Amino acid sequence: MKKAKAIVLGITISIGAQSYAQVSEPHGSLLFEDTLTLDPMYDWITIPSKETNIWQVGRSNKDFLSESNMQDAVIITDTLNSYPESLDDYFLISIPEYENTWSWPEGILSFYHKYQTDSSYDGCIIEISYDYGLSWKNILYDDIHIDNHFIGLYSDTDTIVGGIPAFSGSTNEWIYTEFHWRWMALLKSSYSEPTGYPVLKFRFVSDDNNSGKDGWAINRIVFRGYDISGSIEERINSIANVYPNPVSDLLNIEIPIHLDDLDFKLYSQDGRIQINEVIRGTQVLDLSHLSIGLYFYSLSDNGLILDSGKLIKK
Repeated sequence: MKKAKAIVLGITISIGAQSYAQVSEPHGSLLFEDTLTLDPMYDWITIPSKETNIWQVGRSNKDFLSESNMQDAVIITDTLNSYPESLDDYFLISIPEYENTWSWPEGILSFYHKYQTDSSYDGCIIEISYDYGLSWKNILYDDIHIDNHFIGLYSDTDTIVGGIPAFSGSTNEWIYTEFHWRWMALLKSSYSEPTGYPVLKFRFVSDDNNSGKDGWAINRIVFRGYDISGSIEERINSIANVYPNPVSDLLNIEIPIHLDDLDFKLYSQDGRIQINEVIRGTQVLDLSHLSIGLYFYSLSDNGLILDSGKLIKK
């Protein structure tokens, strides 16, 4: 896996074909940014069973998918031939833990793509798994993480046979799509183990009729990983007083009296919930049983996060 790079870049809001676009505005500071290169292929990308899988990496020689002025190589459903009937092939993008320690608090994955399929019958589906590929769901219905934002994704009314949301039909130009996960480390407590890093599956499916169309091509895949929102001293959207920080044993939490009871969750660096308490006004929590180290916390109301930050146990 690639090591994270310590770089600081501004946010780009242009989504033209010549820029590495980014639309979402992250809360935290940038920890890592890299382009998932295709030639050579980045080690986060996997094409299973390459000998029989339609997905290939190279220059497109197809009429419709031939315009790729963003980089030489694309990952594409065959560089030369139209896609066949009865197809269900995929490639994977696995986003590893940050330096083998903990999941990214925020992550943005963006890419450009173009497709030509038999509308409503053949399509391009993106699925996601958080349990090492044991189960998958359409990324449109990703309800594991606290707050997700999708830009340029299909909707639940854009479906192919079986009512599956997917990209289908034809695009006249390269489309920009972006997935923004917020609080990737802070998993909903209802999610059962095991909790793994996110793995995305880019599936291309076709029915039993050969349409003679070009398929799907993707390039300029970029991932950005961000730190937790702000620093310990400068928390974003702070509505609570959480102190002392660092803390030894007893942690004080004060919330405004006009707020109803809030759910306080304290997470270890691997995203596991260590404390889950309802806070009423001012409350003191005993942290003496916890190990020394870095933790994250959130205060929420019916699942909506109102405050969050880091906490050091000393």
